[in-house]
Amino acid sequence: MKHLTQINYLSSKYKFFYLSITVLFTAIAINYLLSSSLGLKSIALVGAPIGILLFVSTLRNIKFGFYISFISYFMLDFLIRALKIKFTIGVFIEAYTGLLVLALIYRLWVEKNRKFATSGITILLALWFVYLSLQIFNPHMLSKAAYIHSMRTPLYIFCTYLIAYHSLNNLKDLWFMVKVILIMMSIACLYGIFQEKYGLLSFDSDWLYSDPERVKLMITWGRLRKFSIFSGPMPFGVTLAFTGIFSVILALESKKKRHIILYSLYTLIALWASVYTGTRTAYILIPFGYIIYLILRLNPRLVMFSIGLVSLLTVAVAFNHSSGAMHVVRTAFTPNDDPSMQVRLDNQAFIQPILQSRPFGSGLGRCGHLGAMYSPNTKLGKFPPDSEYVRIAIESGPIGLFLYMCINGAILIYGLYYAKMLNNPQLKTIIGAFSVMFFMIILGGYPQEIISGSKPLPLFYAFTVAAIAKIPKLDK
Repeated sequence: MKHLTQINYLSSKYKFFYLSITVLFTAIAINYLLSSSLGLKSIALVGAPIGILLFVSTLRNIKFGFYISFISYFMLDFLIRALKIKFTIGVFIEAYTGLLVLALIYRLWVEKNRKFATSGITILLALWFVYLSLQIFNPHMLSKAAYIHSMRTPLYIFCTYLIAYHSLNNLKDLWFMVKVILIMMSIACLYGIFQEKYGLLSFDSDWLYSDPERVKLMITWGRLRKFSIFSGPMPFGVTLAFTGIFSVILALESKKKRHIILYSLYTLIALWASVYTGTRTAYILIPFGYIIYLILRLNPRLVMFSIGLVSLLTVAVAFNHSSGAMHVVRTAFTPNDDPSMQVRLDNQAFIQPILQSRPFGSGLGRCGHLGAMYSPNTKLGKFPPDSEYVRIAIESGPIGLFLYMCINGAILIYGLYYAKMLNNPQLKTIIGAFSVMFFMIILGGYPQEIISGSKPLPLFYAFTVAAIAKIPKLDK
């Protein structure tokens, strides 16, 4: 019997091309339907057959559905701007991901396969999802609509994790997804550099200046922070940091010159593009991620090479005063000169009494943009968390934050352990790279709302955890 997630009707050579074309034309069709005079009737007439076709295709091939979902979610913000989509198309992608899970459960049931994401990490993610679900009973919650909106991201993460876990069945699957990630990020890098050198295209400019608050956030230190295909410079910058270090690790561990050149080339482009994002969190994450890799490998020659490289980069950044972008990079390493850091510390001191009196939190959606939307006349509704951990502490309480940190800590330890213990050198390299990326994700949660902030960061979190959970089971 063929494996339930096997792709056998797509040529591996053109697989990425087929997937990209499918996503593009689906987005164009949806945009046309939404802008047509028939309105919702047109969606019902054409959308229903498309949905049925996707469902049937999904039942046949779960992995193909995962690739469609992955690329769609990755390109979502760019497609919304370029095609001027007014409808919340992200809901469709999240619903489709849920559909994939139902299809997966159905196929497992038909094949009498009882191995459903058999990993301790699955239990940990399920525990966190259940904890958040129980927040519906939190007496401090003010809006059920905010709760439902808040639950979309953890539900998407859990569903994506399950599908990714069952789609990674061998080394070929892992390398294909690595190629997809680096190709998509290369496109994002080049487009971000294009924005810096030639300015914004008309649809990007229209989107940016349609919201005065957005303009204030994206123009800092007298220059526009580039956002490429993403919803803002923060997700662009931190994904460049994640994948840049990921690519460095692959380059250092590779034995083939062609691969070393390609991975090194992507790293250089990613570092170049990251300078234009003005995302100081990304600049901090890069050295920390590399340090974790050095600790993981403990190679004296690699350490000496790294010291020399870091020295050169430090000199280049410290003495380059001709670029405004480099000035922003320097400010990342001088937090005492950053007024926003003191604002964050003052905000954290402000919420301490609330945290002490509400061990299970104030309810999901109480702060940040959801708080401003659903409970604007409260203190927390006007409070900017500016941190994944501060938001979790406010909404889920100190107990929730402790649980979240324990779960992420366990996942990180699991990944780093198997990065040392696996027998297959390729699997050891890949899980090591994903473990370092995961460390950077959880570290980035302190200064930014990494997971709940913007797309495609929830996708990166879910896929990274799925890879860490599945790779040890592929070691033979």
